[in-house]
Amino acid sequence: MLKYIAKRLLLIIPVVIGITLFIYLLLDLAPGDPIAIILGPDASPEQISQLTAELGLDKNVFVRYLNFMSDAIKGDLGTSWMTSKPVADEFLQRLPNTLALAFSALAMTIVFGLTFGTIAAVWQNTAIDGFTLILALLFASMPTFWFGLMLQIIFALNLGWLPAMGVGTIKHIILPATALSLGTIASQIRLTRSSILDVINMNYVRTARAKGAGGFRTVFSHVIRNALMPVVTNWGLTFATAFGGTIISETVFSIPGISSYLINAVKVRDIPVVMGTVIIVSIIVAVINLIIDIIYAVIDPRVKLGYMS
Repeated sequence: MLKYIAKRLLLIIPVVIGITLFIYLLLDLAPGDPIAIILGPDASPEQISQLTAELGLDKNVFVRYLNFMSDAIKGDLGTSWMTSKPVADEFLQRLPNTLALAFSALAMTIVFGLTFGTIAAVWQNTAIDGFTLILALLFASMPTFWFGLMLQIIFALNLGWLPAMGVGTIKHIILPATALSLGTIASQIRLTRSSILDVINMNYVRTARAKGAGGFRTVFSHVIRNALMPVVTNWGLTFATAFGGTIISETVFSIPGISSYLINAVKVRDIPVVMGTVIIVSIIVAVINLIIDIIYAVIDPRVKLGYMS
């Protein structure tokens, strides 16, 4: 297992290099001049030339990329061109808000997705199954921003139970996490239901029932663990989706997170902010996927044996 973990950690390096190189080249080809945005339309040619040299924009794009990555390896993500503040400091200030939002959405997805998906599968072709699938269809159809606004109107403005925006307490996370997890809960319900239905009719389940095992014991002792394989695999993608989708929730609920930080940097082509954010986010998502793979190995001993061979 340790050998497998080491290999996966080493694979993060080419992934980060590929992503960052693609993003850097894309930003270089994008329309717009960051120098003009920083200095404004009234800048003199001397000011433009001086700032271009200071930011290193007079060098080849690949040279600039190598210089940035060499500094990033040393822990220096550069300074924002727009705010003149260290990228790492601003990022770390915002990271807890985004992580809390993404992990809360993932937790809601796992809890509600597994619960309703299991209920729908156990009571297949009943009114409960139909209601659950209709609920999943509604969740998948509703836009996140619209659902977030509805949650604000109902629970913040009308009922006054929860804050409408901002950060600071657990209450501030409930509404944005609920809005963010909406679509992933729907997909998790459908995936869990189909996985359990694939397992529930297998021979060993029939044998357990024939030996007198009750329905509750059969489902939780024999069905769910084997049905969780594709579901657990999907958790890594679910986290990546939630982590990348926080921009909508952060905008609607006025949360100072890294998604809004990144989007604002892209608009003004603040390359140090974009690159620093992409590097750290890539590493976080890769590590989360590694953790999901380890959980997968714990659930399925056959996978663990494959790692050890």
